[in-house]
Amino acid sequence: MDFKSFKCIAYNELGSDEVMFEVVKKNFPESPTDLRTTNVSRNSVVIAWNPGFDFGYEQSFRIRYRKVDPKAANVEPFHFKYIIANNTLNNVLIANLEADTEYQFSISSRNKLGESLMS
Repeated sequence: MDFKSFKCIAYNELGSDEVMFEVVKKNFPESPTDLRTTNVSRNSVVIAWNPGFDFGYEQSFRIRYRKVDPKAANVEPFHFKYIIANNTLNNVLIANLEADTEYQFSISSRNKLGESLMS
């Protein structure tokens, strides 16, 4: 079981109150969502995302990218580059890109328990 719900009830001379909460098992983070470009120039791009749930641990983000050859049947196999973002801004500048070239980007998040799937 990954989580359990609990109800806490408090009573005193003024009345009572109750609250429901869930206890969640610690895990590797959920995948980031909404990967997008926010600023594109001739040789760079800013990539932004929304982080997934971190399960209570500090997380970092691994951005994976590669060039796409529109004339080829698929993208360059195994020619990925990686950038690690250890910030809370949820964006990163990727520089030194080739002008007029299409790139493919994906992202995962990591904490001390593991890494999410790429999104």
